[in-house]
Amino acid sequence: KATLLALSQQAVTEDGADVVILAGAPLAGLARELRGQIPVPVVDGISAGIRMAEAVVSLQSGPHRAGAFGPPPLKARRGLSENLDAALTAAQDAAAHDAARSVAGQPISPAPSN
Repeated sequence: KATLLALSQQAVTEDGADVVILAGAPLAGLARELRGQIPVPVVDGISAGIRMAEAVVSLQSGPHRAGAFGPPPLKARRGLSENLDAALTAAQDAAAHDAARSVAGQPISPAPSN
C-alpha cells in the first residue's frame, strides 16, 4: 500500500495527473484507502466499470447483436465426427439467422423442441 501511495503521489507531482485510476482486480478496493492521502480523485477501475455497465443496462436500449456486440468469428473445427460437426453448423446457422432477424426488428423464431 505504501508503494501504491508513493507511485500515486509521483504520478500527481511529476506527471501532473488529474486523477489516479486503479485498474485491475489486484487493486480493487484500494482506492478508498488512498482517498484523502493524495490531492486528486482516486477511482477504483473495477467499481467504475460495474457502474458503467449498470448505467448501460438502465438505459434499456434493447439487445444489440451487430458490430462490437455481434458474435465472435467462427473458428475452424477439426477432428469432430460428421454428426457433431453438422449439429454445430446447424446451431450456428440458426443463431446467425436469429441475430439477423433481431437486428432487422423481426421476432426471433422459437428454439426447436426435441
